[in-house]
Amino acid sequence: CVIFAGILEVIFPYISLKKELFNLNIRGSIKKIKEIISDNIILKMVKLFIPRIWSSIIYHLSVFLDTILASLTGIVGKGALAGVYYANRVTQLPFALIALAIAPVVIVDFSIYYKEKNLDDFKKLLVFSFENIMFFIIPIASIFLFIPEAVIDVIFRRGEFDLYSLKITSSIFFFYSFGLFFFCAVKLLVSCFYSLKDTITPAKTATLSLIVNGILSIIFMFPLKAGGLALGTSISAAFNFFLLYFALKRKIGNIPLEDLKREFLKIIFLSIIIGVLSKILWTLFYFNRYLKILIVLSLDSFVFVILGYILKLRQLNYLKECFLKKK
Repeated sequence: CVIFAGILEVIFPYISLKKELFNLNIRGSIKKIKEIISDNIILKMVKLFIPRIWSSIIYHLSVFLDTILASLTGIVGKGALAGVYYANRVTQLPFALIALAIAPVVIVDFSIYYKEKNLDDFKKLLVFSFENIMFFIIPIASIFLFIPEAVIDVIFRRGEFDLYSLKITSSIFFFYSFGLFFFCAVKLLVSCFYSLKDTITPAKTATLSLIVNGILSIIFMFPLKAGGLALGTSISAAFNFFLLYFALKRKIGNIPLEDLKREFLKIIFLSIIIGVLSKILWTLFYFNRYLKILIVLSLDSFVFVILGYILKLRQLNYLKECFLKKK
């Protein structure tokens, strides 16, 4: 399935690219190649591409570091390596659904606004994108923080995945959840820098974050066992976020955060409520765990939407407008 998906991922962009750019005769193709060479486009691409390669290497070094530290069973406990893997997979799900859906879309508009020197709309789009990430990710992270064992239990506990595996994986998952918002926000900020044709700054901050991650993971792994590795990763993601934010602020000027702060406080308040509600409901109900998690999440969503309307949460109004437009 993975290989097949990878093949499709290459085929579809190739078809679109061929229609847009390369549906030319031989003479036209040669002319196009000469234009690319004369404009030094390839050289510019290489200069932008090298730091991106380094950023990718940093990511894999971070994974390798976690793997090495998680294999020290005498310190972090038996099964930590598998626990880190499983907990990370669950954490990556909302990251993929939200951050990886938003970042590739907005980078196009970011690039257009920056090329037109329209920094006001650039900043408005950045704030709006942050609001979207907060609206979806913070409530999810809250549920993960309040009932981590329930989430891991429903997804993984069967067969060889016993109560010990559940305990160690949910501990790691709990600490990963602290960094979920920052994982997503970093992805958005990196897209901003790429739209500014700056791939060096994200590479630098990623390198510093890797160093912080290594130091904190080693410190926390002694008192918190495997959970310390996840906490180190979460804190380093927050560190990376603030480095990128202040670097971006220096490039584009002040970012209007007044409305964003109000929405942030509303979402935090609502997220704590549904987190506590999740904990209470999960403790009260005793029927099938799959049905139980479905009911808990449904009630959480209902309460979040109702209270969100009462507090006049802007994202709910945006969603309502989009829904009515489709009708």
